[in-house]
Amino acid sequence: MSLPRFPFNTAISAGLLAVFATGITVGALPLLAQSEDPAPSDKAPITTTVQVASPSGTAQMVSPLDLVKSPEDYLKANVVFDGTFTSFSNLGLDYPKAERDGNDYITVLIRRPDVAHHTIPLAELKLFLSRKDSDSIQDLESGDDVRIEGTVFSAALGDPWVDITAIKITQKAKLEGKS
Repeated sequence: MSLPRFPFNTAISAGLLAVFATGITVGALPLLAQSEDPAPSDKAPITTTVQVASPSGTAQMVSPLDLVKSPEDYLKANVVFDGTFTSFSNLGLDYPKAERDGNDYITVLIRRPDVAHHTIPLAELKLFLSRKDSDSIQDLESGDDVRIEGTVFSAALGDPWVDITAIKITQKAKLEGKS
């Protein structure tokens, strides 16, 4: 029995087939990567609530992922969380239930804290900053670590919608080529 002829080198195709079949890493990209997450646990995650002094009074320190997981639990609450700024956007603006006009607000996106090797925005967390307060963010660059304080004003679509009352750069991003 003869093998069918292919217009490319069969030795290379056989090698690639072996790579795909075994999940060998080629360069830095794993092929057929398997999850390295530990087995699911029956234990609930431990959440710590800390009240912190803030410019607008007292706010609850919270993880952005906890806020996204249970937005109703934080409705009407003043919250503070740390994140890494990724970009400005118009995400969520002009949505009727949020009542945030794109002429008066901008959306701030932070990086998903549960993804380390890529910059993926935490788009489920809707962060609105009044354009009147935009002077406070004129030095903000992608990759800057920030502390954000705000009030959760809605849980529309199952997402937290937060009016930013304060944003502070806690560490500037290290830009390549600059020291």
